[in-house]
Amino acid sequence: MSEYTQRFVDEIAANRTGEVPIDLVELENGHSALSIRKRGCFIIGLNLSAYGVTAPILFAEDNHAEAKLTASHPMSPVGPYDGIGGQHGFPRWAGYHEFQLPDGPSGERRVSMQAMRSDEGLSMTRGYALFGSGLSIASTVRNSTEAAERTSLGEHLYFWLPNQDAAGLRLDHLPLDERLEEPGATEAIMNGQPYFWGGFRGGSLIHFPDGRLVNVAAHAFVETPEGEQIAADEELGMIIWHCKNTESICFEPTLGFRSEGDAYNNERLVLDGYHSVTLETGIALVMVTS
Repeated sequence: MSEYTQRFVDEIAANRTGEVPIDLVELENGHSALSIRKRGCFIIGLNLSAYGVTAPILFAEDNHAEAKLTASHPMSPVGPYDGIGGQHGFPRWAGYHEFQLPDGPSGERRVSMQAMRSDEGLSMTRGYALFGSGLSIASTVRNSTEAAERTSLGEHLYFWLPNQDAAGLRLDHLPLDERLEEPGATEAIMNGQPYFWGGFRGGSLIHFPDGRLVNVAAHAFVETPEGEQIAADEELGMIIWHCKNTESICFEPTLGFRSEGDAYNNERLVLDGYHSVTLETGIALVMVTS
């Protein structure tokens, strides 16, 4: 292990304990607002507006100084991992540099976040664009060496679920069990068992019991050193999970991850030297019904 890698290992280990500074990056667009904690790129607030109604979309625990914050964050790789950072990898423990960007062509507010990493391991860059009724997140993992690397990535999104009540929760207009074609799936999920849905094809509507209709979309591509983009949507999936004793339910777009029973593979992405892979995730508030 090089001196630089050991330094990074030690830094991430130190970042995983105790409380952290609450240094925030905030974007506003009309009545919509996004708040990100720099350490770990945790989303501690997302409100979106549609048809004159503003609603909270993502859940975050109240103590925003907690190192292992229960809130939306990046994953690379997805799931159990023996390398730097442990489960879900280093991105949720790293510090990030903030780069403010000019507004996009549709008036979206934009910011880029670059994970601080002192060695030559896989890098992580996060791009956020806040629209009037939606949020776009682009996570890019780059291999800056000649040797191929294997990994996966995902968005660990904690959606607000008032009172932990999943009654009436619908996915693509169907009850969760019916859409997943798995009797008892909702009960298992609400008891804290993660469910991998390989049938996610890059877009789904989630109808929450409190009336929020939210669209979650994902698209992925690999980019070569010459700038060619190669679609990678066949590796998309979604993990659905409930963190017990929190008013949340997770719908997590993943790339390069598969799971069946207790078996999983979170290294399905082969990233050749000097290639990058990007997972673009969109969250849009469609409407709020009574």
